[in-house]
Amino acid sequence: WTNSGTTFTTSYVADGAKATQFNNTDSITKAISTANYESIHLEYKRMTRAFDATGDNFYAEWYDGNVWRTLEQLTANSAWTDKDYLLPSGADNNPNFQIRFRTSCGSLDYAHVDLVRVTGTPQ
Repeated sequence: WTNSGTTFTTSYVADGAKATQFNNTDSITKAISTANYESIHLEYKRMTRAFDATGDNFYAEWYDGNVWRTLEQLTANSAWTDKDYLLPSGADNNPNFQIRFRTSCGSLDYAHVDLVRVTGTPQ
């Protein structure tokens, strides 16, 4: 993972010992080649807290080799929620595939991500 400002916390965890905590303009990014795989799924758990102002955003995104594509933009508080996306065909067989989670919010607004998993079917 490439980390930009995120921290790990034990206070807000979906499962396991720690989860990622974001605020301000924090992000984490992971490059994962999907070469020779199709039907790419992205699964994760996420929650937000103290999202109380216009402009508080959490994003889950994937990179198709040219541009970042938004899977989810969350602007309100949310309890831990399981997310599972079957990504568009541009994620298949893509050596430049990446995932990113990020926030654009205040310093007292938080998002958390836990249990991230990328899977695919061999071609």
